[in-house]
Order: sequence, then C-alpha cells, then structure tokens
Amino acid sequence: MKLTLNNQEWIDALHFSYHDAEISRISYANQIGAPDASAEEREQIWNSEEPEENLHEDMPEEERKKKDDERAKKVAEENEEVNTLAKRKGNKILIHGANFARADALMLRFSLEGFSPILVRPIFKN
Repeated sequence: MKLTLNNQEWIDALHFSYHDAEISRISYANQIGAPDASAEEREQIWNSEEPEENLHEDMPEEERKKKDDERAKKVAEENEEVNTLAKRKGNKILIHGANFARADALMLRFSLEGFSPILVRPIFKN
C-alpha cells in the first residue's frame, strides 16, 4: 500500500491485509487442567496448543452420529451458559470459528457500551 499527498510522490505505507474471521460461537473456559493442578500448571495448559479435533471418519455411522449428538448437546449447553449466566470480570473465553489470522502482533479488542475498550493478546489453541 502506498500513500500520496499530491498524487505525484508516493510513500510506502505499512503492509495492510484484510482479515475476515468467522466466529461460530463463544464459550467459557470453565475447567482448565485437573481440579488439583497448581496455578502454574493451569497457565501452562491454557497457553499450550491443542491438537485439532479428529472428525472420526473411520468410525461406524452409529458411533459417529452418537459423537455428533454429544458434541451438539455440549455446544447447546455452552451457548445457554454464555447467554444466561453472569460471569466475573477476568474469566477466560474460547472463541470458536474459522479464518483467524495467526500473527504475533494480533490484538483483540473487547468493547461494551459505557466502558472503555480492552485490548488482549489471543492464545491460539489449534
């Protein structure tokens, strides 16, 4: 991208790219690690990546349908929790979706009417 003030001299600007993420749902990160884990272990687990979910393509149809039903039930419970339960400030959330840009300089901005926006650095799980 280049900028000009007089349409004759062009100045190189910073690199620009458009990011079009698709957010499918939001859930709370209620259980991080084992209940008896130390704060350092929980922080390490939270900051580490997780393997991508196996789609169980080699499973029989009945088992795959059962897993899909369990996943749909879990998603419905998480959506209900997000929509109805109040949480304290500082709770960790998981944003599920696709096309997230993975960059060290990426910051997320959370804003709510009447409050000043909060910038946070995302942690990518997979």
